[in-house]
Amino acid sequence: MGLFVAVASLAWRSRVLLLSYPAPWPDEPLFAAPAIALLRGHGLGTDLLGDLLPGIGTHTYWVPPLQSLCLAAAFKLSGISLVAQRATSWIAAWAALALTYVVARKAGLSRPLGALAVALVAQDVVFLRGALVGRMDMIALALLLAATAAHLAARPFATGLLAGLAVLTHPFAIVPMGVLVAFSPRRLQLAWGAALPVLLAVLYASLDPHAFIGQVGAQLGRKASHPASLTWDVAMNLAQYGPGRGIGDVLLRALTALAVALGALGLWRLCRPAFAVQIAILFCIIVGRELWYPLYAVPLTAVGVSALVGDRARWLAVGGLVLFVAVWACNLARTNRLSGGGDYPFLCGEIAAVLPRNATVVVAAIPDPAPGLALRPDLHLLEFPPEGLRIDAARRARHLARADYAIVSPECPSSEVETRVRESGTLVRDLGPLRVYRLPRS
Repeated sequence: MGLFVAVASLAWRSRVLLLSYPAPWPDEPLFAAPAIALLRGHGLGTDLLGDLLPGIGTHTYWVPPLQSLCLAAAFKLSGISLVAQRATSWIAAWAALALTYVVARKAGLSRPLGALAVALVAQDVVFLRGALVGRMDMIALALLLAATAAHLAARPFATGLLAGLAVLTHPFAIVPMGVLVAFSPRRLQLAWGAALPVLLAVLYASLDPHAFIGQVGAQLGRKASHPASLTWDVAMNLAQYGPGRGIGDVLLRALTALAVALGALGLWRLCRPAFAVQIAILFCIIVGRELWYPLYAVPLTAVGVSALVGDRARWLAVGGLVLFVAVWACNLARTNRLSGGGDYPFLCGEIAAVLPRNATVVVAAIPDPAPGLALRPDLHLLEFPPEGLRIDAARRARHLARADYAIVSPECPSSEVETRVRESGTLVRDLGPLRVYRLPRS
């Protein structure tokens, strides 16, 4: 019954919140741009970033290419839209749920306990967010789970192939997949499986080695620029479950930390390879310092907690059951508080109506209207320079100087765009969550 409620809840909330939670994020148009360029015959470039990074107009290397290919297929089938982009994550989420059950069964759990793990994942608020945002994380998670299942089924070639595809989707998968290599007794077969994704990656990088080195180096520099604080990193990740300062959110963060710890204990007692993969995932979450990364720990935490429920030690089984009920109920309460906000298509339509033909528009807003404006091919859209990327100030200034219009939100994610709008912008339209300004050409 709990499994049915959780899965039905995920399906219903996905329909209600698809274009509003999370708010359309600046990452989404950046990740969609290479797919749109490919469909229009312009390679895998990201024109939204202009010439901020070497070769970015023709080849995108700062993010791996597999999601771009998936999005290109989705856009080809149903047209270019944020709905199509987010649908790829939504489909991958259902695959991840099925693979959670497969991993649980291959690790040694019974069918009822495997179903418990799926119910816990389906009701998780971070998993719901990952299913509804057009990033590559959910696709990478599904591939990571598939590789783990293949390893537990003693299929080294499939393990290598799926691990390689996971890395081609998101570099986050490198360390967890490296753990599977370490546990594999047939590494040669695994290497043969990984050879095809590796070969494709090398061939793509060889198209423009200078751009590859420049873009990957800039991305690594962005990651390294984040403040290193273990306490802050742990607190930031736990805040995904309880962001407020009230006693309820504090207890929810504590409960989440307990679930992760005891879930790891359950995996240790159940299946050492799955435990090792989970530890690698937790390590990458901490050092990665991205608000999206806690998603990767959800399925194996659920498997570990479900393993405790079925543990032979009665005290562990009772404690695991209490923990399961508490986490499931808290996530249900948290997702019940989520609601759709704003009319995204209406906002994009209103903005499109005030922008003249052939305008150059820089976007620094949440919600980000760039996906909704992508069907205006006459517009030249630019995204704000991502914070932390090592780009010299003159190049950043030239990028912003190209724009004659700016779209910002009250909480602008770019201090550079906010400063330019404040100093020289003329308000054209105020739509509440979004504002359009005319800028003087520099």
